[in-house]
Amino acid sequence: MSYSAEHLPDNAEDTRMTPWLDGEAGFVCGEIELAVPKSLLWQALPAEVVIRQHQAGSILTRLIELIISEASAQRFGSDSVIECLCDSLFVLVIRYCIEEGLVREGVFAAMQDKRLAIALGLIHQQPWHPWTLTELCTRAGISKTVLSEKFTSLIGHSPIGYLTAWRLQIAAHWLMEPNMSVERVAERCGYESIPAFSKAFKRHFGIPPGAFSRG
Repeated sequence: MSYSAEHLPDNAEDTRMTPWLDGEAGFVCGEIELAVPKSLLWQALPAEVVIRQHQAGSILTRLIELIISEASAQRFGSDSVIECLCDSLFVLVIRYCIEEGLVREGVFAAMQDKRLAIALGLIHQQPWHPWTLTELCTRAGISKTVLSEKFTSLIGHSPIGYLTAWRLQIAAHWLMEPNMSVERVAERCGYESIPAFSKAFKRHFGIPPGAFSRG
């Protein structure tokens, strides 16, 4: 098999090219590229997920059919449509993992607790708010001890530690934007100095922000 008709092997006597619609079987491949390493949401998923046809449900099956249809036709806007469909496909896979109990730790597992879900939602939606542990607990209706223990056991971070990591994930995205300097990102992230931002960034990602943006 080959991912492209232009890269088919031509040194085997039994090689033959069969159009998609004429083939006996179909093999659909896709790739999700991580823009930022150490993604907190990505790390919360199992290393491998297998969903069989009888488990997929009509929505997941229909999405795959739509992706195949768009990829085969190559009409105007097909690439954009496929990208949106693949985003939805990924969300449905995450839903399957949650509903089937395949995620027992990490962010998605924590979201199964309504109070933790509130705290995580606040952090995700308002990352630059000066959150304190007290305010998060008050908004989520949970004690400091319980919130801290559940965050640590399920996510591996304290609530404020997770907030810092989430902010640095956003900072990493900004660093990849054109004409975005380390100085400007540090300022947008609320750091009082570039050295403080660089130290926090390197501690999380293992490389300084300048080297990350150049990579």
